[in-house]
Amino acid sequence: MQSKPFANKRERVVFTNQSIMVPTIMIVDEEKNPIGSYPRRKALELSEEKGLDLVQMHYDPIKQVCTAIMTDY
Repeated sequence: MQSKPFANKRERVVFTNQSIMVPTIMIVDEEKNPIGSYPRRKALELSEEKGLDLVQMHYDPIKQVCTAIMTDY
């Protein structure tokens, strides 16, 4: 018998950096202060320049925008 993916609701998939596939990313810092809203490519460049990771916190499928925290993951 195979186990079902996400059978346990506590299991969560964490999308980071390149695995975030939305066209627009709203970035916040570790204190949840807004940094800005950027196209995906620019957001990834900004996090790479700072040596930090983008970690998706929320995704709005209607607007196709995610909120990501810029942190050392």
